[in-house]
Amino acid sequence: MKKNKKCSGKDGVRMKEKKNYLEATVSLPGVRISLTSDAPERSLQELRRLVEAIGSVENDALLYEDFLQYELKERLSSDVTENPEIMALIKETLAVEEDYLVRRGVVDVVEEYDLVEKKKGRIIEPVALKQCLDKLFVGVEVPAVRSALVHIKGGVDKAQRVMVLDHINKRLNYPKLRVFNTKSRGDDKLLIEVILFGDFQYSEHQDQE
Repeated sequence: MKKNKKCSGKDGVRMKEKKNYLEATVSLPGVRISLTSDAPERSLQELRRLVEAIGSVENDALLYEDFLQYELKERLSSDVTENPEIMALIKETLAVEEDYLVRRGVVDVVEEYDLVEKKKGRIIEPVALKQCLDKLFVGVEVPAVRSALVHIKGGVDKAQRVMVLDHINKRLNYPKLRVFNTKSRGDDKLLIEVILFGDFQYSEHQDQE
């Protein structure tokens, strides 16, 4: 997390965050919630749920917008949060879905020489991908996943990206899937970011770093 980041909302949502520390205040008619925490990611999830439970109808949309923007910027790369098309899709999906989970991981990209084609290529080893996805989806209640948005960033070709998506699809039992790719030449890592949409249990709503 970056130091001294601030976020304030029109309807009384105020947050100030330093490295591994969060101060937040939410003001609603007749209710004022203050929070300090040394676990910002988890605390934001709990605070958002509390606000949703007690917030007035007229404030719900604006409050949710504040929390959504802040949470996603904390958990996702700028390639996602600064992409208007992706952010619009996330908000559109959350208008009909109960909740979301954010999962992200990285997997090594290695060079391989094709003796038949006589050229070098960049690939992801299946074992490394499996280990990455095992960690990425630990604790996810798969039957609750109704749709997902996947962002892949790295210097691999289309065939390798399709392989990654195929593995994700199988892990999640083939939900409705939207995919965004960001090319990045020369990287020795592939970034995988997944936003899962569905009706998740509260105990399962914990994001992975």
